[in-house]
Amino acid sequence: MTMLVNGEKKYDQTGGNSAGDPLRLLTWLANHAVERGRPLRAGDVVTTGSTMGTLFLEDPAQICVSFEGLFPVETRLGAPFRF
Repeated sequence: MTMLVNGEKKYDQTGGNSAGDPLRLLTWLANHAVERGRPLRAGDVVTTGSTMGTLFLEDPAQICVSFEGLFPVETRLGAPFRF
């Protein structure tokens, strides 16, 4: 995964999960949900973290994220976009 912020490379990482093994996270979530009376069910969607962790941005920011084999995604956050 590669992330550019305002044209500057902020992350360039192959594989991994910043929170560790996704199977460990899924097991924790399943147990946590059962303890609260809401077990995971078929059709539930679970996300187990990100490839990069948290990045705090200054306003405004132009962001481009790409994963190998997929089209890049771009967005602008913050101040209104002017045409």
